[in-house]
Amino acid sequence: MWDLDDIERSAGLDPDSADYRLREALAQEDSELLEKLVQLRKDKGLTQQAVAERMHRDKAAVSNFERLSSDPHLSTIRRYAAAIGAIVTHGVADFEVLESSDYTMTATRQIASEFAQLIDTLGGEVGWDSPETAARSNVIPIRRSIRRRQAPRQSNPIPQSCYGC
Repeated sequence: MWDLDDIERSAGLDPDSADYRLREALAQEDSELLEKLVQLRKDKGLTQQAVAERMHRDKAAVSNFERLSSDPHLSTIRRYAAAIGAIVTHGVADFEVLESSDYTMTATRQIASEFAQLIDTLGGEVGWDSPETAARSNVIPIRRSIRRRQAPRQSNPIPQSCYGC
């Protein structure tokens, strides 16, 4: 009797390779994102029909999106999120660092805590019931990227009338 690993190896895939684990992790993150969006829709008591109307699509399009085997475009995810009143945040992390022995759960908890504080400061809700739940969410803090986008503060700003002098 062959198991899935045997079948994958016979197809030339190596389930023990870092590349394979990375691809599996990426697919898992996509699935979890869609699951969370669908769950939020249900938690808010929104029907597929109501979401479809907000998206200016038909109910079948929403049903197809919610099928977890779908592979929607980012623009479709944004439209769906807007229709249910959700914000989707993106995080990027080095997979090798995440897999390394130097990466600890303590660091993940700290990152999740900072993110939760940032969301709270912005007036949102995170929906985590414990630091462990937050840590399992694989959230990367966005505080640094927000700081980079802010205009630099100058003690003696140049008056606009001087530009081009």
